[in-house]
Amino acid sequence: MLLGTATIDITPPVGVMLAGGTRRRPSVALDDPLLCKAMVLEGDATRLGIVTLDLIALDRQVSDGAKATLERTMGIPASHLLVACSHTHSGPYTVEALDPDETPDAAYLQRVEQAIVEAVTEASESLRRVGLGCATATLSGVAHNRRLLRPNGEVINSWLATAEEARLLPGAGPVDETAAAWVFHEEDKPVAALWSYTLHANTHFGPRFSADYPGRAAAALRREFGDGFFAAFLPGACADVNASIGARFEDVHPRLSAAVAGLVQAAKPCAGEQLASVARETTLSVRDREPFQGDEIRAKWPDSFDVFENEHRLLAARAQDTIRTLLQVVRIGDGAIACAPGEYFVQLGLHIKAHSPYVPTVVAELCNDYVGYIPTREAYAQGGYECFRARTARVAAGSGESIADALVGMLRDVA
Repeated sequence: MLLGTATIDITPPVGVMLAGGTRRRPSVALDDPLLCKAMVLEGDATRLGIVTLDLIALDRQVSDGAKATLERTMGIPASHLLVACSHTHSGPYTVEALDPDETPDAAYLQRVEQAIVEAVTEASESLRRVGLGCATATLSGVAHNRRLLRPNGEVINSWLATAEEARLLPGAGPVDETAAAWVFHEEDKPVAALWSYTLHANTHFGPRFSADYPGRAAAALRREFGDGFFAAFLPGACADVNASIGARFEDVHPRLSAAVAGLVQAAKPCAGEQLASVARETTLSVRDREPFQGDEIRAKWPDSFDVFENEHRLLAARAQDTIRTLLQVVRIGDGAIACAPGEYFVQLGLHIKAHSPYVPTVVAELCNDYVGYIPTREAYAQGGYECFRARTARVAAGSGESIADALVGMLRDVA
Protein backbone atom coordinates (compact mmCIF):
# COMPACT_ATOMS: atom_id res chain seq x y z
CA MET A 1 0.00 0.00 0.00
CA LEU A 2 1.12 3.54 -0.76
CA LEU A 3 0.40 6.54 1.48
CA GLY A 4 0.74 10.27 0.93
CA THR A 5 -0.17 13.03 3.38
CA ALA A 6 -0.42 16.81 3.37
CA THR A 7 -1.56 19.56 5.73
CA ILE A 8 -2.72 23.10 4.95
CA ASP A 9 -3.55 25.81 7.51
CA ILE A 10 -7.09 27.20 7.09
CA THR A 11 -7.24 29.37 10.22
CA PRO A 12 -9.18 32.60 9.56
CA PRO A 13 -8.08 35.97 10.98
CA VAL A 14 -8.68 36.60 14.66
CA GLY A 15 -11.90 38.56 15.07
CA VAL A 16 -13.97 36.23 12.88
CA MET A 17 -17.12 35.02 14.63
CA LEU A 18 -17.06 31.51 16.11
CA ALA A 19 -19.81 28.98 15.47
CA GLY A 20 -21.15 26.20 17.65
CA GLY A 21 -23.71 27.90 19.87
CA THR A 22 -27.10 29.49 19.44
CA ARG A 23 -25.38 32.89 19.19
CA ARG A 24 -22.11 33.95 17.62
CA ARG A 25 -19.07 34.99 19.64
CA PRO A 26 -15.99 36.83 18.38
CA SER A 27 -12.64 35.08 18.29
CA VAL A 28 -10.00 36.91 20.29
CA ALA A 29 -6.90 34.71 19.91
CA LEU A 30 -5.50 31.41 18.65
CA ASP A 31 -5.03 28.32 20.83
CA ASP A 32 -4.60 25.81 17.98
CA PRO A 33 -4.48 26.26 14.20
CA LEU A 34 -7.39 24.95 12.13
CA LEU A 35 -6.07 22.53 9.54
CA CYS A 36 -7.09 20.80 6.32
CA LYS A 37 -5.45 17.38 6.25
CA ALA A 38 -5.36 14.98 3.31
CA MET A 39 -4.44 11.31 3.26
CA VAL A 40 -4.14 9.57 -0.10
CA LEU A 41 -4.01 5.77 -0.19
CA GLU A 42 -3.20 3.64 -3.20
CA GLY A 43 -3.21 -0.11 -3.74
CA ASP A 44 -4.25 -2.58 -6.43
CA ALA A 45 -4.95 0.25 -8.88
CA THR A 46 -7.39 1.88 -6.42
CA ARG A 47 -6.71 5.35 -5.08
CA LEU A 48 -8.63 6.91 -2.18
CA GLY A 49 -8.48 10.43 -0.79
CA ILE A 50 -9.58 11.22 2.77
CA VAL A 51 -9.73 14.86 3.82
CA THR A 52 -10.38 16.03 7.38
CA LEU A 53 -11.09 19.63 8.29
CA ASP A 54 -11.03 21.41 11.65
CA LEU A 55 -14.42 22.99 10.96
CA ILE A 56 -17.88 22.65 12.44
CA ALA A 57 -19.44 21.38 9.19
CA LEU A 58 -19.39 21.89 5.44
CA ASP A 59 -22.16 21.98 2.87
CA ARG A 60 -22.08 19.65 -0.07
CA GLN A 61 -21.51 22.47 -2.56
CA VAL A 62 -17.96 22.96 -1.23
CA SER A 63 -16.99 19.29 -1.00
CA ASP A 64 -18.54 18.52 -4.40
CA GLY A 65 -16.67 21.42 -5.97
CA ALA A 66 -13.35 20.17 -4.65
CA LYS A 67 -14.10 16.58 -5.69
CA ALA A 68 -15.00 17.64 -9.23
CA THR A 69 -11.71 19.52 -9.56
CA LEU A 70 -9.72 16.58 -8.22
CA GLU A 71 -11.47 14.11 -10.51
CA ARG A 72 -10.63 16.32 -13.46
CA THR A 73 -7.04 17.16 -12.51
CA MET A 74 -5.90 14.08 -10.57
CA GLY A 75 -8.09 11.34 -12.00
CA ILE A 76 -9.40 10.32 -8.57
CA PRO A 77 -13.12 9.48 -8.93
CA ALA A 78 -15.36 11.71 -6.82
CA SER A 79 -16.80 8.55 -5.24
CA HIS A 80 -13.30 7.74 -3.93
CA LEU A 81 -12.95 11.04 -2.09
CA LEU A 82 -14.20 11.57 1.46
CA VAL A 83 -14.43 15.03 3.04
CA ALA A 84 -15.16 15.11 6.78
CA CYS A 85 -15.30 17.83 9.44
CA SER A 86 -14.24 17.42 13.06
CA HIS A 87 -17.15 19.57 14.30
CA THR A 88 -14.96 21.84 16.41
CA HIS A 89 -17.06 24.51 18.13
CA SER A 90 -14.08 26.86 18.16
CA GLY A 91 -13.96 27.63 14.44
CA PRO A 92 -15.76 29.91 11.98
CA TYR A 93 -19.26 29.72 10.54
CA THR A 94 -19.05 27.49 7.47
CA VAL A 95 -22.72 26.47 7.23
CA GLU A 96 -25.97 28.29 7.91
CA ALA A 97 -26.59 27.89 11.63
CA LEU A 98 -28.78 29.33 14.36
CA ASP A 99 -27.53 32.90 14.67
CA PRO A 100 -29.72 35.12 12.45
CA ASP A 101 -26.96 37.73 12.04
CA GLU A 102 -24.16 35.45 10.86
CA THR A 103 -23.71 33.70 7.52
CA PRO A 104 -20.73 31.81 6.09
CA ASP A 105 -18.16 33.93 4.31
CA ALA A 106 -18.10 33.00 0.62
CA ALA A 107 -14.45 33.93 0.19
CA TYR A 108 -13.44 31.73 3.12
CA LEU A 109 -15.45 28.79 1.76
CA GLN A 110 -13.63 29.22 -1.55
CA ARG A 111 -10.36 29.13 0.37
CA VAL A 112 -11.44 25.88 2.05
CA GLU A 113 -12.42 24.31 -1.27
CA GLN A 114 -9.06 25.24 -2.74
CA ALA A 115 -7.26 23.90 0.34
CA ILE A 116 -8.96 20.51 -0.13
CA VAL A 117 -7.76 20.40 -3.74
CA GLU A 118 -4.23 21.50 -2.84
CA ALA A 119 -3.92 19.07 0.07
CA VAL A 120 -5.03 16.02 -1.95
CA THR A 121 -2.80 17.05 -4.84
CA GLU A 122 0.21 17.45 -2.55
CA ALA A 123 -0.51 14.15 -0.79
CA SER A 124 -0.75 12.37 -4.15
CA GLU A 125 2.72 13.65 -5.02
CA SER A 126 4.30 12.26 -1.83
CA LEU A 127 3.26 8.60 -1.98
CA ARG A 128 5.51 6.09 -0.24
CA ARG A 129 5.14 2.42 0.63
CA VAL A 130 3.73 1.67 4.08
CA GLY A 131 2.39 -1.21 6.12
CA LEU A 132 -1.17 -1.09 7.48
CA GLY A 133 -2.35 -1.94 10.97
CA CYS A 134 -5.56 -1.55 12.98
CA ALA A 135 -6.37 -1.17 16.65
CA THR A 136 -9.38 -0.61 18.88
CA ALA A 137 -9.70 0.16 22.58
CA THR A 138 -12.41 0.93 25.11
CA LEU A 139 -12.21 4.38 26.69
CA SER A 140 -14.70 4.72 29.52
CA GLY A 141 -15.72 7.63 31.71
CA VAL A 142 -15.05 10.34 29.13
CA ALA A 143 -18.52 10.91 27.66
CA HIS A 144 -22.19 11.00 28.57
CA ASN A 145 -25.38 10.99 26.53
CA ARG A 146 -26.37 14.61 26.85
CA ARG A 147 -30.09 13.86 26.48
CA LEU A 148 -31.42 13.15 29.98
CA LEU A 149 -34.65 11.21 30.35
CA ARG A 150 -37.25 12.62 32.73
CA PRO A 151 -39.72 10.27 34.48
CA ASN A 152 -42.54 11.49 32.20
CA GLY A 153 -40.67 10.27 29.12
CA GLU A 154 -39.50 13.64 27.82
CA VAL A 155 -35.89 14.71 27.35
CA ILE A 156 -34.01 17.66 28.78
CA ASN A 157 -30.47 18.35 27.58
CA SER A 158 -27.87 18.16 30.31
CA TRP A 159 -26.76 21.80 30.01
CA LEU A 160 -30.40 22.91 30.40
CA ALA A 161 -31.18 20.57 33.30
CA THR A 162 -31.18 21.52 36.96
CA ALA A 163 -28.21 20.41 39.03
CA GLU A 164 -30.35 17.70 40.60
CA GLU A 165 -31.56 16.45 37.21
CA ALA A 166 -28.00 16.37 35.87
CA ARG A 167 -26.96 14.31 38.89
CA LEU A 168 -29.88 11.87 38.97
CA LEU A 169 -31.48 11.47 35.53
CA PRO A 170 -30.35 8.62 33.27
CA GLY A 171 -29.24 9.22 29.73
CA ALA A 172 -31.93 8.82 27.09
CA GLY A 173 -29.48 6.89 24.94
CA PRO A 174 -26.13 5.08 25.06
CA VAL A 175 -22.56 6.21 24.50
CA ASP A 176 -19.98 4.53 22.26
CA GLU A 177 -16.73 4.03 24.17
CA THR A 178 -14.74 2.37 21.36
CA ALA A 179 -11.79 4.27 19.94
CA ALA A 180 -10.44 2.94 16.65
CA ALA A 181 -7.46 3.67 14.43
CA TRP A 182 -5.78 2.68 11.21
CA VAL A 183 -2.04 3.00 11.71
CA PHE A 184 0.53 3.22 8.93
CA HIS A 185 4.15 2.10 9.35
CA GLU A 186 7.26 2.81 7.31
CA GLU A 187 10.05 0.29 8.06
CA ASP A 188 8.24 -0.67 11.29
CA LYS A 189 8.05 2.96 12.46
CA PRO A 190 4.56 4.45 12.85
CA VAL A 191 4.25 7.49 10.57
CA ALA A 192 0.50 8.19 10.37
CA ALA A 193 -2.87 7.35 11.90
CA LEU A 194 -6.51 7.81 10.99
CA TRP A 195 -8.51 7.59 14.20
CA SER A 196 -12.03 8.05 15.51
CA TYR A 197 -13.87 8.48 18.78
CA THR A 198 -17.52 9.26 19.49
CA LEU A 199 -17.47 12.56 21.37
CA HIS A 200 -18.63 16.07 20.44
CA ALA A 201 -15.66 18.36 19.71
CA ASN A 202 -17.06 21.10 21.93
CA THR A 203 -14.91 20.58 25.01
CA HIS A 204 -12.82 23.70 24.27
CA PHE A 205 -15.67 26.12 23.47
CA GLY A 206 -14.05 29.42 24.32
CA PRO A 207 -13.37 32.71 22.52
CA ARG A 208 -10.16 31.39 20.92
CA PHE A 209 -9.65 29.35 17.76
CA SER A 210 -9.03 25.69 18.56
CA ALA A 211 -9.11 22.30 16.83
CA ASP A 212 -10.38 20.98 20.20
CA TYR A 213 -9.29 17.53 21.41
CA PRO A 214 -8.45 16.16 17.91
CA GLY A 215 -5.93 18.95 17.45
CA ARG A 216 -4.36 18.39 20.85
CA ALA A 217 -4.17 14.64 20.18
CA ALA A 218 -2.36 15.27 16.88
CA ALA A 219 0.17 17.47 18.68
CA ALA A 220 0.67 14.82 21.37
CA LEU A 221 1.26 12.14 18.73
CA ARG A 222 3.92 14.29 17.08
CA ARG A 223 5.69 14.61 20.43
CA GLU A 224 5.43 10.85 20.96
CA PHE A 225 6.35 9.57 17.50
CA GLY A 226 8.23 12.43 15.87
CA ASP A 227 7.52 15.79 14.25
CA GLY A 228 6.61 14.17 10.93
CA PHE A 229 3.85 11.99 12.37
CA PHE A 230 0.51 12.63 10.61
CA ALA A 231 -2.79 12.21 12.47
CA ALA A 232 -6.25 12.67 10.97
CA PHE A 233 -9.52 12.44 12.92
CA LEU A 234 -13.04 11.29 12.04
CA PRO A 235 -15.85 12.14 14.50
CA GLY A 236 -18.04 9.20 15.49
CA ALA A 237 -21.84 9.35 15.64
CA CYS A 238 -21.75 11.85 18.50
CA ALA A 239 -24.74 14.14 17.88
CA ASP A 240 -26.06 13.39 21.37
CA VAL A 241 -22.74 12.67 23.13
CA ASN A 242 -20.81 15.30 25.13
CA ALA A 243 -17.93 15.07 27.57
CA SER A 244 -18.89 13.83 31.03
CA ILE A 245 -20.81 16.36 33.09
CA GLY A 246 -18.35 18.70 34.79
CA ALA A 247 -15.37 17.61 32.69
CA ARG A 248 -13.12 20.39 31.43
CA PHE A 249 -11.12 20.60 28.23
CA GLU A 250 -7.96 20.10 30.32
CA ASP A 251 -9.44 16.85 31.63
CA VAL A 252 -10.54 15.48 28.27
CA HIS A 253 -7.78 16.06 25.73
CA PRO A 254 -4.93 14.43 27.70
CA ARG A 255 -6.97 11.24 28.19
CA LEU A 256 -7.85 11.03 24.51
CA SER A 257 -4.28 11.85 23.47
CA ALA A 258 -2.94 9.03 25.65
CA ALA A 259 -5.59 6.63 24.33
CA VAL A 260 -4.72 7.35 20.69
CA ALA A 261 -1.00 6.97 21.39
CA GLY A 262 -1.87 3.58 22.87
CA LEU A 263 -3.74 2.63 19.71
CA VAL A 264 -0.74 3.53 17.57
CA GLN A 265 1.53 1.38 19.74
CA ALA A 266 -0.93 -1.54 19.87
CA ALA A 267 -1.88 -1.69 16.17
CA LYS A 268 -1.66 -5.16 14.66
CA PRO A 269 -1.06 -5.76 10.93
CA CYS A 270 -4.23 -6.08 8.89
CA ALA A 271 -4.89 -9.39 7.17
CA GLY A 272 -5.51 -7.57 3.90
CA GLU A 273 -4.85 -4.17 2.37
CA GLN A 274 -7.91 -3.80 0.17
CA LEU A 275 -9.12 -0.31 -0.68
CA ALA A 276 -12.60 0.50 -1.95
CA SER A 277 -15.24 3.18 -1.81
CA VAL A 278 -18.92 3.37 -2.68
CA ALA A 279 -20.98 6.58 -2.72
CA ARG A 280 -24.74 6.80 -3.31
CA GLU A 281 -27.29 9.57 -3.48
CA THR A 282 -30.28 9.46 -1.16
CA THR A 283 -33.41 11.56 -0.67
CA LEU A 284 -34.58 12.55 2.82
CA SER A 285 -37.91 14.03 3.84
CA VAL A 286 -37.76 17.29 5.77
CA ARG A 287 -40.16 18.96 8.18
CA ASP A 288 -39.96 22.57 7.08
CA ARG A 289 -43.77 22.87 7.12
CA GLU A 290 -44.33 21.54 10.66
CA PRO A 291 -45.76 23.85 13.37
CA PHE A 292 -43.49 25.89 15.61
CA GLN A 293 -42.49 24.02 18.79
CA GLY A 294 -42.93 27.16 20.86
CA ASP A 295 -44.30 25.62 24.05
CA GLU A 296 -41.51 23.06 24.36
CA ILE A 297 -38.76 25.56 23.56
CA ARG A 298 -40.13 28.13 25.99
CA ALA A 299 -40.26 25.47 28.72
CA LYS A 300 -36.82 23.96 28.09
CA TRP A 301 -34.66 26.78 26.67
CA PRO A 302 -36.41 30.15 27.16
CA ASP A 303 -33.21 32.16 26.64
CA SER A 304 -33.05 30.91 23.06
CA PHE A 305 -36.75 31.16 22.23
CA ASP A 306 -36.15 34.07 19.84
CA VAL A 307 -33.48 32.06 17.98
CA PHE A 308 -35.81 29.18 17.20
CA GLU A 309 -38.73 31.49 16.46
CA ASN A 310 -36.55 33.07 13.79
CA GLU A 311 -35.62 29.60 12.48
CA HIS A 312 -39.33 28.81 12.11
CA ARG A 313 -39.85 31.96 10.03
CA LEU A 314 -36.85 31.20 7.81
CA LEU A 315 -37.90 27.62 7.10
CA ALA A 316 -41.54 28.54 6.51
CA ALA A 317 -40.47 31.16 3.96
CA ARG A 318 -38.44 28.69 1.88
CA ALA A 319 -40.06 25.37 2.77
CA GLN A 320 -39.01 22.18 0.98
CA ASP A 321 -40.37 18.67 1.21
CA THR A 322 -37.20 16.72 0.47
CA ILE A 323 -33.45 17.20 0.23
CA ARG A 324 -30.80 15.21 -1.62
CA THR A 325 -27.60 14.16 0.08
CA LEU A 326 -24.78 11.64 -0.17
CA LEU A 327 -23.92 8.45 1.70
CA GLN A 328 -20.52 6.78 1.44
CA VAL A 329 -18.69 3.68 2.65
CA VAL A 330 -14.90 3.43 2.52
CA ARG A 331 -12.99 0.18 3.05
CA ILE A 332 -9.41 0.24 4.34
CA GLY A 333 -7.94 -3.21 4.86
CA ASP A 334 -9.92 -5.18 7.44
CA GLY A 335 -12.02 -2.17 8.45
CA ALA A 336 -14.50 0.27 6.98
CA ILE A 337 -15.90 3.76 7.44
CA ALA A 338 -19.66 4.35 7.14
CA CYS A 339 -20.23 8.02 6.38
CA ALA A 340 -23.30 10.02 7.46
CA PRO A 341 -23.96 13.55 6.14
CA GLY A 342 -24.97 15.28 9.40
CA GLU A 343 -24.89 15.01 13.17
CA TYR A 344 -25.81 11.38 13.65
CA PHE A 345 -27.24 9.90 16.85
CA VAL A 346 -25.02 7.41 18.66
CA GLN A 347 -27.67 4.68 18.84
CA LEU A 348 -27.86 4.65 15.05
CA GLY A 349 -24.08 4.44 14.80
CA LEU A 350 -23.99 1.48 17.18
CA HIS A 351 -26.67 -0.27 15.10
CA ILE A 352 -24.53 0.09 11.98
CA LYS A 353 -21.47 -1.23 13.77
CA ALA A 354 -23.40 -4.23 15.08
CA HIS A 355 -24.45 -5.19 11.54
CA SER A 356 -21.18 -4.48 9.74
CA PRO A 357 -18.97 -7.33 8.48
CA TYR A 358 -15.82 -5.25 9.11
CA VAL A 359 -13.69 -4.78 12.22
CA PRO A 360 -13.11 -2.04 12.93
CA THR A 361 -16.12 -0.20 11.58
CA VAL A 362 -16.13 3.53 12.18
CA VAL A 363 -19.41 5.40 11.73
CA ALA A 364 -18.27 8.92 10.86
CA GLU A 365 -20.61 11.89 10.89
CA LEU A 366 -20.43 15.24 9.06
CA CYS A 367 -19.11 13.63 5.90
CA ASN A 368 -19.43 15.23 2.46
CA ASP A 369 -22.50 17.32 3.38
CA TYR A 370 -24.41 18.86 6.28
CA VAL A 371 -28.11 18.10 6.78
CA GLY A 372 -28.13 18.96 10.50
CA TYR A 373 -29.11 16.65 13.33
CA ILE A 374 -30.22 13.14 12.40
CA PRO A 375 -32.03 11.74 15.48
CA THR A 376 -33.73 8.42 16.07
CA ARG A 377 -37.50 8.05 15.76
CA GLU A 378 -37.68 7.68 19.53
CA ALA A 379 -35.85 10.98 20.05
CA TYR A 380 -38.49 12.90 18.10
CA ALA A 381 -41.14 11.66 20.52
CA GLN A 382 -38.99 12.64 23.51
CA GLY A 383 -38.15 16.14 22.26
CA GLY A 384 -35.06 18.07 23.26
CA TYR A 385 -32.73 20.54 21.55
CA GLU A 386 -31.60 18.24 18.74
CA CYS A 387 -35.24 17.97 17.66
CA PHE A 388 -36.06 21.70 17.80
CA ARG A 389 -36.87 22.37 14.13
CA ALA A 390 -34.26 24.66 12.61
CA ARG A 391 -31.82 24.86 9.74
CA THR A 392 -29.68 22.61 11.94
CA ALA A 393 -32.51 20.10 12.49
CA ARG A 394 -34.64 19.65 9.39
CA VAL A 395 -34.81 15.97 8.52
CA ALA A 396 -38.01 14.05 9.25
CA ALA A 397 -38.43 11.21 11.73
CA GLY A 398 -37.21 7.93 10.23
CA SER A 399 -34.37 9.56 8.28
CA GLY A 400 -31.76 8.24 10.69
CA GLU A 401 -33.04 4.69 10.44
CA SER A 402 -33.23 4.81 6.64
CA ILE A 403 -29.63 6.05 6.51
CA ALA A 404 -28.57 3.24 8.84
CA ASP A 405 -30.26 0.62 6.65
CA ALA A 406 -28.65 2.05 3.52
CA LEU A 407 -25.18 2.19 5.08
CA VAL A 408 -25.42 -1.39 6.34
CA GLY A 409 -26.33 -2.48 2.82
CA MET A 410 -23.41 -0.50 1.38
CA LEU A 411 -21.03 -2.06 3.91
CA ARG A 412 -22.09 -5.50 2.73
CA ASP A 413 -21.67 -4.47 -0.91
CA VAL A 414 -18.28 -2.75 -0.78
CA ALA A 415 -15.58 -5.02 -2.17
